[in-house]
Amino acid sequence: MEIVDELDVKPRPIYLRKQKEQFKAFQERFFGESITRLVELLHDGAKKAGWWNDVETGAPLERNKGELIALMHSELSEALEGIRKDAQDDHLPHRKSEEVELADCIIRILDYCGAHNLDIGGAVMEKFSYNMTRQDHKPGNRAKDGGKKF
Repeated sequence: MEIVDELDVKPRPIYLRKQKEQFKAFQERFFGESITRLVELLHDGAKKAGWWNDVETGAPLERNKGELIALMHSELSEALEGIRKDAQDDHLPHRKSEEVELADCIIRILDYCGAHNLDIGGAVMEKFSYNMTRQDHKPGNRAKDGGKKF
């Protein structure tokens, strides 16, 4: 499903513009809610695996946010190493290491969001919508001197 580009607004009858606005709102809600469901699934799995409890006592853990962010970063570094070596993953050998390590990073990010009650689904969709309106993200402006090249 393609996200509706809010900048692609041509003069149309009012009912068509309203329909496009409603569809865009549906997309944002649908994708945001899908991410939220994934957060719940992954965080639940991490809790069941014991990552949020003391291994010896079973008591809930207050995990260090900086450490959790560093673990996300380590997954990105492993993805980079997979690209550098053009390697297959050790645990899922039918997949590229790059792909699996990026999946690990997403899992860690969404688990973190679940643990800290962050509305990442809503934030992703809002940020995506905002970025679609940014002039510094348009190809013409990026191609100009001083434009963002990457």
